[in-house]
Amino acid sequence: MEATLTVDTKGLQQAAEIAEEAVRSGDHPTAVIAVANAEETLWSHVVPGQDNAKIESIFLLASITKPITATAVMQMVERGRLLLSDPVIKYVPEFGKHGKEHVTVFHLLTHTSGLAEEWAWQQMQTVSQPSHHELVKAACESYLQFEPGTNYQYCSLSFSILAEIVSRLTGLRFAEYLSKYVFEPLGMQHTSFAPADRTLAMPVHDFGSEEQLEGFIRMEVAGGGLWSTASDMVKFGQAFLRGGQLNGYRLLSPPAVNTMTRLYTHGMKEVTPEGQRDAAYALGWGKRRNDADLLGSEEMFMHGGATGTLLAIDPKWQLVFVYLTNRWDVEHDTARKILNAVYGSIT
Repeated sequence: MEATLTVDTKGLQQAAEIAEEAVRSGDHPTAVIAVANAEETLWSHVVPGQDNAKIESIFLLASITKPITATAVMQMVERGRLLLSDPVIKYVPEFGKHGKEHVTVFHLLTHTSGLAEEWAWQQMQTVSQPSHHELVKAACESYLQFEPGTNYQYCSLSFSILAEIVSRLTGLRFAEYLSKYVFEPLGMQHTSFAPADRTLAMPVHDFGSEEQLEGFIRMEVAGGGLWSTASDMVKFGQAFLRGGQLNGYRLLSPPAVNTMTRLYTHGMKEVTPEGQRDAAYALGWGKRRNDADLLGSEEMFMHGGATGTLLAIDPKWQLVFVYLTNRWDVEHDTARKILNAVYGSIT
């Protein structure tokens, strides 16, 4: 383990000012930042904004849900319940329609399955009572856009199939599994698919109507539906910094953490509205691209969310960084700039 992280709190003022400007300009409705090492939270900052956020406020994590779902899958791997190279149809036979019989668990975790996500979400628009099971059904009926393993295309839908695999292996609803084997043992009291305390839940600006948000909550979307707090996210990050263990609970083994946080998309490109860029993904975690935008080490792994959220973990610098805000499809540069300012404060 590397030396314990220490930071210059005066240097962190720059990070605070970036968040305050984002809220003042109206780009981000609120902002909550937390910086921790493997042992403790070193600094936190709240910009209440228009929603009067507090340090204990509960935010929609959006895609930060993915590494949590991936953690449950890795628990199955290290318990000998599945192999990453297993075809998905071994556990969800109905998934094999339309040529998907060769898609593996690994493909789903790395966004290399080729699954046509947009088609499936369009089908969900016609469902009167959306649910996890309807989402799984839509994924099973969907088709492939490319041969599995030959390309990278970000796909949240694949994580609903991963959640279904965990459920079928354990006999538990996925939400129940996460509560029993991830959240409760780590002390993540405010993390769930529905806000644990609605009075502390932040609205999701620009998401749609309240009815649409409630429908999204009911689906328990394993690729983007969890809600949480900054302190809970710190605990999750600290478990990874500590080789998979926290507070006497072994979330994962050190070899599983190492396998999960390794880059697997070498040489692949991700197509974005701005053009192509290097695909940089581990198993449920994002990795640093070769664009040098972030000051972190090569060991760093992270994930952002469509609500502007970001969780970054850097074993070399013993850093856990959490940024939470609450506007759908908001820009992510602010969170990255704040993270760089935090790196700039490291002593």
